[in-house]
Amino acid sequence: RWASRSATTQRRKDRLRQHSEHIGLDNDLREVGGICKRHEMMFIPSLYKYMQEARSLGKNLRQPKLSDLSPAVIAQTNSKFVEGLLKECRMKTKRMLVEKMGHEAVELGHGEANITGLEENTLIASLCDLLERIWSHGLQVKQVVIPYRAVIIPIKKLSNAITTSNPWICVSGELGDTGVMQIPKNLLEMTFECQNLGKLTTVQIGHDNSGLLAKWLVDCVMVRNEITGHTYKFPCGRWLGKGVDDGSLERILIGELVSSTSDEELGKQCRTPPQQKSPTTARRLSITSLTGKNTKPNAGQIQEGIGEAVNNIVKHFHKPEKERGSLTILLCGENGLVAALEQVFHHGFKSARIFHKNVFIWDFIEKAVAYFETSDQIGDNEEALLLQRSSCKTFCHYVNAINTAPRNIGKDGKFQILVCLGTRDHLLPQWMPLLAECPLITRMYEENALLRDRMTVNSLIRVLQTLQDFNIVLEGSLIKGVDV
Repeated sequence: RWASRSATTQRRKDRLRQHSEHIGLDNDLREVGGICKRHEMMFIPSLYKYMQEARSLGKNLRQPKLSDLSPAVIAQTNSKFVEGLLKECRMKTKRMLVEKMGHEAVELGHGEANITGLEENTLIASLCDLLERIWSHGLQVKQVVIPYRAVIIPIKKLSNAITTSNPWICVSGELGDTGVMQIPKNLLEMTFECQNLGKLTTVQIGHDNSGLLAKWLVDCVMVRNEITGHTYKFPCGRWLGKGVDDGSLERILIGELVSSTSDEELGKQCRTPPQQKSPTTARRLSITSLTGKNTKPNAGQIQEGIGEAVNNIVKHFHKPEKERGSLTILLCGENGLVAALEQVFHHGFKSARIFHKNVFIWDFIEKAVAYFETSDQIGDNEEALLLQRSSCKTFCHYVNAINTAPRNIGKDGKFQILVCLGTRDHLLPQWMPLLAECPLITRMYEENALLRDRMTVNSLIRVLQTLQDFNIVLEGSLIKGVDV
């Protein structure tokens, strides 16, 4: 039996020797992997040792700094570098070949395998890493700059097509923003280059209110990516200027992707339809009835709009992350949460009957803050009183922070920021009862107003509480300059 075992062992040695002679293993390969005496099979070092060898060899073969060398020395250095990489590539390829032959030998009954599938995958991954380093040698990485084209479309019949002030624009997307860019005077179109902004979301537009014709009625802004051809429309339909509309010198416009537009069509876009205007015009929005006449939404339609807006946000967070749309549109878009809450606050508002000038929701908000800061709240018990005081303090802090922000945003824009911050910080359900129970509401709202209906307010609070569990991240352009 002993003689039989010796003969079997000798046959295995002969076969392994024939394999080695057939593939022409050189001395470099024999230094990397030795022959195991016990099983007479190729022994592959551990995973850690392989990774250490690859890393050390990669460091040794890194390209030196060539800025101060002559062309001949540079050529010689590059030649040595490439030769080293190719030598390492040959070694790894031979190693994988020997391992493959070892597996085939085991399948033919020549012995037991000492090489695992993990080590084989490690070898392949190491070779791929080496090839990647070879192809990336000397690669020049350039920053991608994308050309964009922006067109500002005014409503010419009602205002000046050109403003005498100094207008500016800032385009924002999912990957960044352009920063403030001055619009050339007497021009309504400009091209610019910047890093890839990704999907465009907002446009901030404004001016410094200088000159005799500073008031500007902007219909919309069109921005197109000249590489992809994607065109985004940012409806406005509002004035920019002191003493007109809500006195805003700056507006935040929410955009959506539209069908591809040619150069001629891009310049001829005009007249934003009433239902496509900026969401900040929600106080003037109306619902078109079947007869074609515009009518104000009733209480039921307003409550339905609130439920739909909140439901859209909830569905947004239940979708896979890759399938989610723009949260900014769901908050500030045409049918977003801000527009729905504006309808609630405008229902039963007495401004048109009592005051000669326009009165905005923000006027009521500021009067409520003044009341909270000068009056002592009275609660049913100590716990309710502490909660009420905390909510009042937080509400006043947010409103004052918005008012002191270094931005020329109008009253409707300030209300939009307040709603966005309250949604992000889950404070809206605490603020709604404060405003509904404020004594000023009886002077500024009619008796049938939604805010004076306790059941409606409680229902609104319950709907808003469904957003408490979601982490809402606001786009920087919406709250820029507001420190809370």
